[in-house]
Amino acid sequence: MSRKTRSKTSFEAEKLSIGYYISSKQSSVYDHCLMMIGCGKWPAGMRLPSIRDAEKAWGVNRMAIQHAYRSLASQGVVVSKSRSGYYVTNQEGIHRISDHRIELENLHLRFSDTITKTTGLAPLPVFRYLTKLAQIRDREAPMCAFVECTLTQASAHAHEIAERLGLSVMPMTVADIAGKENRIPRSVSVLLTTYFHYTQLLPLQESGRLEVVTVPVEVSLQLAELTKHCRHVLIVLEKEQQTARTVAEDAGRILNCPPLEIRITSNVDAALTDILESSRSSEVPESFVLVSPHEWNSIDQKWRDHPNVRLVPFRIRDEAWDLIADMVGMPMGALG
Repeated sequence: MSRKTRSKTSFEAEKLSIGYYISSKQSSVYDHCLMMIGCGKWPAGMRLPSIRDAEKAWGVNRMAIQHAYRSLASQGVVVSKSRSGYYVTNQEGIHRISDHRIELENLHLRFSDTITKTTGLAPLPVFRYLTKLAQIRDREAPMCAFVECTLTQASAHAHEIAERLGLSVMPMTVADIAGKENRIPRSVSVLLTTYFHYTQLLPLQESGRLEVVTVPVEVSLQLAELTKHCRHVLIVLEKEQQTARTVAEDAGRILNCPPLEIRITSNVDAALTDILESSRSSEVPESFVLVSPHEWNSIDQKWRDHPNVRLVPFRIRDEAWDLIADMVGMPMGALG
């Protein structure tokens, strides 16, 4: 019997033996697959059900299944093989998922028993209440802060994490902290930042209370919307060649926008004056100028208000989410 036949037979047997049916109201495809992998029912090397088979068996549309499989692949739990499908990998992450699941199941049993014996209440509504209470406490005293040079960028990344992980993150600027630990709330134990500011914040680790973590970022898709009315040239003004190249490479890789022209200058304000005030068009200047976050606060307010000057928006890279989840203590496999 071929591996493909064995995998399909295994899936059919499992489906019939437990009568499993997934719906959007009951459980997610992602959670189910993760459970089957984490508990060892789908061992390393096993081929996941094909999109067609899963769609028929689970009653879920193929878009949901594809999204779940891609999420598993992004975590390294499964691997995609061209024209073959998705296969369970043999990696440490799977063992961590299994370990966390066992730990949490044991905690659930212990807490459920304690709740029943000491309060006489039903465990499920108590857990729901505690979840709401934890969310309130998290908003009041977040354990994590995202530090950037502008509040706009820090807030954007904090919002990304809140949306993805359901955790409150305090946006802060490098200027807010000014190298002083006492300016950081006591509840905060993790400082997330980009590589631009890592060396500035690193000394804050010396006390042992804080951990500084670099989060990989890339140019956001929002840039395409910001620059869609650009008629001719996109210019990146920067003091550092490497930063400008990073912005240009990201834009070329993920955005459908005109090529970026890099201009390295020691005086961003003077360069903005030269580019925009010498434009012949009074309605739509030929040039649209992008300024990175760490230069944004240094330019004159009139340029920050100018319709053709934009702060380069960044987003957290896909491969960074496992790192962030691990730093804030989320169980392996909690990312769907």
